[in-house]
Amino acid sequence: MTESQFSPIIKDFNNLESSAINRVVVREDIVEIMYNSSQNVYTYTLNCENYANTIQECLDSKESLGKLINNSIKQQDLELKSKFLA
Repeated sequence: MTESQFSPIIKDFNNLESSAINRVVVREDIVEIMYNSSQNVYTYTLNCENYANTIQECLDSKESLGKLINNSIKQQDLELKSKFLA
């Protein structure tokens, strides 16, 4: 699932209890997301700090990860960079 193999992984979220999100890999400068509805991996440029903590807080509080990701895209904290077949 890793297009940017040289950017260190900060956190790999998998086995998620989400109806929308299969896996999220947070790297230093990008976020890679695999949605349940697609075989593609979407790579987003990360425009905020501590995003791994934001995801963890969302999961800990049982809030919607899909909603968090969608809001992050709308607020341009995540900007689509590319997509590729997993």
